[in-house]
Amino acid sequence: MTCRNLVHSVGALLVVLNVYGISPAQQANVLQESTPSTAVPRETVLGTVFLVRPHWDAAIAQTVDRVRATARAERSKDKVICYISVPLSARGGGYRPINVEISRFVKRQLETQYGDRYFWALAPGEVENELPNIGTERPGGGEYLYMWTQILAGEDGRGSDFDAVYFVGPTDVHSFFGVAGPPILQQLDTYVARRAREDVEFRNTIADNIEARRGFLRYYGLRASATFSDGAHDEWNVFALINRRCSIADSISIYFDGRQVPIPVGESLTRPGYEQRN
Repeated sequence: MTCRNLVHSVGALLVVLNVYGISPAQQANVLQESTPSTAVPRETVLGTVFLVRPHWDAAIAQTVDRVRATARAERSKDKVICYISVPLSARGGGYRPINVEISRFVKRQLETQYGDRYFWALAPGEVENELPNIGTERPGGGEYLYMWTQILAGEDGRGSDFDAVYFVGPTDVHSFFGVAGPPILQQLDTYVARRAREDVEFRNTIADNIEARRGFLRYYGLRASATFSDGAHDEWNVFALINRRCSIADSISIYFDGRQVPIPVGESLTRPGYEQRN
């Protein structure tokens, strides 16, 4: 049975359990975690729920502890701490290695803008690979977003390890590619040709595949931002929920594409990505 089918089977059972008002914690017991590849509901410190396959529990717990420790070590140097929300998957026409490079690029840009003596940004591309493949299965959105919710919200659900979150937008992405103005798609196509000469995998996957190349130009030209990411939608909701719990003065600053979002956007929930809702 594929991972998708397993999740669908669990989803059918969850519908029945929800009808009878069974809490997420009780649902986990009902589902009997004897089959490690079967996703079960995990409730976060914010009360949100994600489907997580239990054989990633240990890796998730270790990563949460490690990232929290890293952020707190930077905090101990009297730095302001920021999280960068950036799409990493190849869905929609993207290319994962480039998305990881974009996350690092934005990190450098922000730390240069604010001063790396005073400011530290957490780029998810440096963390995501910490969850290993298990057999033939890969960690999915439920595992990653449960992990990130626990990291970002902290033990108290108030995001005490972070001062700001930066959601990557099209301006950031175009800056990475060196696009300075029109024509945007032509400049991206020039980048594709240049990278293909040096990157064999990219050439085979993107440049020499007509549909993939078109999808690449469409994605990075028109869509490359947190707006089109399931995970980023969940991360937005993490910070919106945190800000609802905090006083106005202690709210976490939310930025998108270089600008601070206005009131009351920073406290408004959006459509979830991997979060499970009734």
